[in-house]
Amino acid sequence: MNRQEVGLKAEEMLNELADQTRMGDEIWRYIYSDTEKKGKKIIRQWMEALGLLVIEDQIGNLIARKEGKSKETIVIGSHMDTVKDGGKYDGAGGIVIGLLALKELIESDETFDKSIEIIAFTEEEGSRFLSGYLGSKNLVGKITQLELNDTDSDGISLKEAMISNGYDPEKLPKEKRRDVAAYLEVHIEQGPVLETLRHDIGIVESIVGIRAFDITIKGRQDHAGTTPMDIRLDPVYAASKFISETTDYVRRLSKTATFTIGAMSVLPGVSNVIADSTNFSIDLRDRSEEDLVNVTDRIYESLGSLEEQGYAVTIKLLCAEEPVDLDSRLSDFMYDKSQNLGLRTMKMVSGAGHDAQIIAPHIKTGLIFVPSVKGRSHSSDEYTKSYDLGNGVLLLATILKEMLQGEFDV
Repeated sequence: MNRQEVGLKAEEMLNELADQTRMGDEIWRYIYSDTEKKGKKIIRQWMEALGLLVIEDQIGNLIARKEGKSKETIVIGSHMDTVKDGGKYDGAGGIVIGLLALKELIESDETFDKSIEIIAFTEEEGSRFLSGYLGSKNLVGKITQLELNDTDSDGISLKEAMISNGYDPEKLPKEKRRDVAAYLEVHIEQGPVLETLRHDIGIVESIVGIRAFDITIKGRQDHAGTTPMDIRLDPVYAASKFISETTDYVRRLSKTATFTIGAMSVLPGVSNVIADSTNFSIDLRDRSEEDLVNVTDRIYESLGSLEEQGYAVTIKLLCAEEPVDLDSRLSDFMYDKSQNLGLRTMKMVSGAGHDAQIIAPHIKTGLIFVPSVKGRSHSSDEYTKSYDLGNGVLLLATILKEMLQGEFDV
């Protein structure tokens, strides 16, 4: 395999998908949107061009299958959705790398002792429904009433959105698929570690846990000029104090935890009015379950104390994903294969959530990172070099070949 040529092909495919699914000047493919539907059409064409049988499941995942001698299945997956104003590589890179690796095996007439599927997952990012990971949750039968009741910014529930787009919530699986022997995912790193340390490949051993919250603090709307400072019930002040103190607490508690306020709004949003309320998000992550619990307790305690001061506080827990360890035997195997190919390889922890995080507790899972230039991601500046994409294809094809031939028994 010429990794430069296959890398350029991957880049070409990613450019096509991005250019054909733009929403104005930005890329934003969220579940059941017109841009996602356009993206599915392109991805389906790529899948069918390889002679794969393509179906769509009841949540909206695209599933392409190559039958082997056995029904035992190796699944390659990644997500097709993006964040608002996202990049070309996050998620989609893994789909393209998977397709090109499978193409290499098909064209070399490899014997398929096991079946292979490539799944383009929907709504990993939580870009419309904040619970996220909907496609991978469906693979393991973990979409619950909580997810079905989750609403978007227009108040439309997932259940309602499914029905209006022709999907049947009653047909969602209640348990994981029993035929899947292993799940493999290739993803851009979304961070600067590989590039900084001059490594070609990262083999992920564990993924951080995530807590996501939606917080509303309601105070009292008053005149900005006539209300003395000492009798105000200002929700913006309360929120800023909470954010500052919690950030400092997280920094003291853990060197690996992250605490992020990524979205914030103020009502009524007028310069000469003390706000009635403020709403903001919290994204909390760490590899330590104990520290996640400690910070979560601190969040509830601190916000609860605001109610004693007269504020009304609403806390919605949107996501509670535990830290997970990936299959160590599979990780060691992938690490050895990468080293044997002459690729500079390291083991690492993922600070971003991935579909692999949802699947790993139920199915043997391996996750491979390729470098991100300057660590940029969730941005239009996101970029991974074609050569690095080619390395991802080469490594995945090598791993699949040995798994299909039984040289690595999953």
